[in-house]
Amino acid sequence: MTDERPEVEQQEDFEQVSGDDFTAEAVNINQSTVGTINAELVRMSSSGAQAITANEVEIRQGGAATVNAQEFQLEAGGVGAVQAENASINGGFVGAAMSTESSLSNGQVGLIYADSVDMQSSQAGLVVARHVVGSPVQTKLLIAGQVEGPVETLVDTQQVAVIGLLAGAVTGLVLYALNLLFGRNR
Repeated sequence: MTDERPEVEQQEDFEQVSGDDFTAEAVNINQSTVGTINAELVRMSSSGAQAITANEVEIRQGGAATVNAQEFQLEAGGVGAVQAENASINGGFVGAAMSTESSLSNGQVGLIYADSVDMQSSQAGLVVARHVVGSPVQTKLLIAGQVEGPVETLVDTQQVAVIGLLAGAVTGLVLYALNLLFGRNR
């Protein structure tokens, strides 16, 4: 990253709000760091941003703290948190992702919450989804309505249910025992 000013495709409604903040129809950033971007289309290459709000976001070998978009694509980069209608992560890392449709290919996600997730050679810490497809689905904790493909996980949906029942039973027994030992003086 350099201190050069970002390359910004200027449109009629282009406005540089402050030194590092931009509002425009389309923003193209190459080898720069910026603060906040509000645009219809954002394309970043070898660049970083604090916050991006846009209809379509494409990040290649770059990163952002937060992204809010309809269409999101990440290739070989990193993002802290993403909220998108459709999210595609290829060879990158996302801390937390919330979307309707998510596609991971050679990527990693800490937490993903989505209606549908397609995981190809990817890993996730926690996946919560209605439908998960993968080859294989590699996750630490999986909570899903339907899973297609082999699963490599520490805890899956059935195990979560069993753990919940056991935790409830143990808690009930401990409270019962404490009540017997230290019963109420009436």
